[in-house]
Amino acid sequence: MFLDVFQIGRSRLQNLCKTFLVEGVSPEEKIGDDTRSGKYADRKQSVKSFIEKLKPIQRHYSRSRTIGNLSITAMWEQYNGDHEEELRVTYEYFRSIYVTDYNISFATPATDCCSTCLQPKEIMKNCTDRERVGDLKTELKVH
Repeated sequence: MFLDVFQIGRSRLQNLCKTFLVEGVSPEEKIGDDTRSGKYADRKQSVKSFIEKLKPIQRHYSRSRTIGNLSITAMWEQYNGDHEEELRVTYEYFRSIYVTDYNISFATPATDCCSTCLQPKEIMKNCTDRERVGDLKTELKVH
């Protein structure tokens, strides 16, 4: 009756009892294990740390963060160029991580500003130290 209620065979129950008697613990269930995510965990973490190193720019008229002068393809090529063979990923894998885990858009570059001008301005927006802001303004005027 026990075998009929749980819909298991006699040999499966015997193997379970035998393993329990020999090892003292019941065996782990292997059905439904996720074998793929563990295999690529180091690649995924490497891609995430690469994306997190990028510095987004806060736009003035919106609260969204953007990355200037880049595309997903350019970032993927840069990532694969910087990493050894075992951490390289396909474009689709890189794009899926970027799209699902991060919400950073791409900005069109300002035509009248260079990156040396933009960087101090962006730092000044978030800086609370008046002395640092003064130094940045001086650096900007000198440039």
